[in-house]
Amino acid sequence: MGVINQSVDKLIEDLEKGIKEIDDAGRMEEETANNQVRESIQKICKNIAQDKPFKKVVDAHQEYYGFVSNFGKNIDKFFVRDIDQSLVDANLDTNLVKELVLEHLLKNEAMESVSAFEQESNMRIDLKLKSKLEETALILQEIKRKNLRPAISWADENTRELSKIKSNLRFELHKMQYIQLLKEQGQTVALEYAQRCFPAFMDENRLEVQRLMTCILFLGKEKNHYTDLLEEKNWERIGHSFLTYSCKIMGSPNSSLASILVAAGTKALPKFIKYASLNKGAVWKEKNEIPIEVDIGNEFKFHSIFVCPVSREAEGPESQPVLLKCGHVLSKHSFDRLAAQTRTRLKCPVCPREIVKDEVKPITF
Repeated sequence: MGVINQSVDKLIEDLEKGIKEIDDAGRMEEETANNQVRESIQKICKNIAQDKPFKKVVDAHQEYYGFVSNFGKNIDKFFVRDIDQSLVDANLDTNLVKELVLEHLLKNEAMESVSAFEQESNMRIDLKLKSKLEETALILQEIKRKNLRPAISWADENTRELSKIKSNLRFELHKMQYIQLLKEQGQTVALEYAQRCFPAFMDENRLEVQRLMTCILFLGKEKNHYTDLLEEKNWERIGHSFLTYSCKIMGSPNSSLASILVAAGTKALPKFIKYASLNKGAVWKEKNEIPIEVDIGNEFKFHSIFVCPVSREAEGPESQPVLLKCGHVLSKHSFDRLAAQTRTRLKCPVCPREIVKDEVKPITF
């Protein structure tokens, strides 16, 4: 672009200089003025002929033109328009899909859309789950409005469940409420709140409570070592923390299941497209399995995977693994095949120890 700018700037400069000379000629005698105009025009034409600014601009554009002209071809090359060839008809349960959509809407606080979807699809989600998700969505909306009272009430009602998962959410909410009162209503109101609420958390949060008490001394001063307590991003953090523990109590992930499925599928799709292009006409025989290994990252791995040392295959929930006395683990299918060859004892396929059939124990991952 530098060559283009220089050429255009030089052309404009020559034209402006020529126009000025022609304007000056208007104040001269007629014959002298005509000569001056003629010379100015000739000079402009000579400079254009020598510098060739138009050719320079065209030459400089050649490189960009190449990229632009090949843009469509590159799009066709790297982006597959039709992905149907890589998909398999999974015969999804319609009601299950509707439940996924409803759960997604609820977790994204789209309450009006939930009502409209329920009416149009004639679908009714589990009332207990819907009530919990709606409550979570409403509390998150209040947190965004910097109103912590509903969240604190929820945490107090679920104290036992929060303790089971070792959550410090109750203290974090009270801490945030204390800071909010300190900023908006002053030291007296904040101290009264602290005296009423913080004693229950002193055993596990003594140092943090002491820090909260000390920050009063530096409030409003130029040198303040407690500015992190007043940052706006703390509201986003407390909202995320509430959502995390609320979903844990419900036995549900933070994100909706639909969004997780879309994200994981998008990450795996290029592999499926490549497999389909290399194996044209191939059909997956097992719809509960994929024909190739696809790494979608640890963020999408929610369960342990057991690979039987005998069959060398990952076992599903229908084949519960069994623990042998020697400590090795086999799939139920592999153990049954080995056990069918003997009466009471069999040899472990991994180590030389003999195993009594009745001594094996089923295990759950």
